[in-house]
Amino acid sequence: MSDARRDGEDAGEAAIDASLRAAFATEPLSGQQLGRIRLGVEAAWRQSVRPARNTWTMRRVAAALLLPLLAATLVLAVYRHDATDIAATYSSGQPGSLVAGAPGATPAILRTGAPLATGTQVEARRDGELHWLKGGVLRLRAGTRLRILDERHVELQSGSLYVALASPHVADALSVRTALGTIEHIGTQFLLTLDAGSLDIAVREGSLQLRGPRGAAVVAGQAVHLDRNGELARRTLAPDDPEWAWVGAPLYPFDAEGQSVLALLQWVTLEKGQALVFDSDEARHLAESTTLHGSLRGLSVDQSLSVMLATTTLRARLGDDVLHVHAGPAAPSRR
Repeated sequence: MSDARRDGEDAGEAAIDASLRAAFATEPLSGQQLGRIRLGVEAAWRQSVRPARNTWTMRRVAAALLLPLLAATLVLAVYRHDATDIAATYSSGQPGSLVAGAPGATPAILRTGAPLATGTQVEARRDGELHWLKGGVLRLRAGTRLRILDERHVELQSGSLYVALASPHVADALSVRTALGTIEHIGTQFLLTLDAGSLDIAVREGSLQLRGPRGAAVVAGQAVHLDRNGELARRTLAPDDPEWAWVGAPLYPFDAEGQSVLALLQWVTLEKGQALVFDSDEARHLAESTTLHGSLRGLSVDQSLSVMLATTTLRARLGDDVLHVHAGPAAPSRR
């Protein structure tokens, strides 16, 4: 083998070694870096399928394949590590609704499905929602700022945060820290507003505990105002109080096609913070056995209930924060 060829091979191997050392010394990769790696893998694969004419070419092909594979392994390892730090994903909102980034860094506009890791600072420029991976939704009102501390804790720094957890039985699903205390839920739906040094708490369903210099238990149908001096005032709050109006569209979109009426009724009462009561066994049986068809896209919760029940023999009425369901006359046939 000539000295020139040997020198060339040595230089190539040294470059590979240097690349490997650099790869394993990097910080967790950004989306842009992952894209470059993907393009590199594709380019290396195209190169590898070309016929090799000598040993040196084969070694170059092997090295070209090895580097992307090692890089891909590194990416997967980084992803698995980071996945344990992911607490939420961006769920929905108008384009540019939420921006997020590390504290002190320039925030980036969130795209649907974007993961949010521990330490992420989130700001709502318009109303937007996060999907909490422990099960539920966090809706941020425009102007709200919060920080994700870990998979069970967020810090509300200012603005309004509506929390709707998937189940009241999810242990330690979420605690919200504020300058005036920490809110620990024992239920599923509540609203927090931190403004000018005061904290407002409203509970739509379940109950919660405020822990801090001025502790308090708050149950469904109550609202509490805590000022900067520690003075606390309570008032009653109905499930349909205007306080909840900004929540807007349903938190959990309901796909009616193929679902039972019972599933619809359970979704409605969860959204509205009401109890579901059947006036007879017949009504419950009809709800369980009647299958719905159609779409509720663009409809409010009340409209969804009205439209779907109109196609059944069931009727519903609201009284004392309870949705009563009974068997009514048959719906008129449509021609």
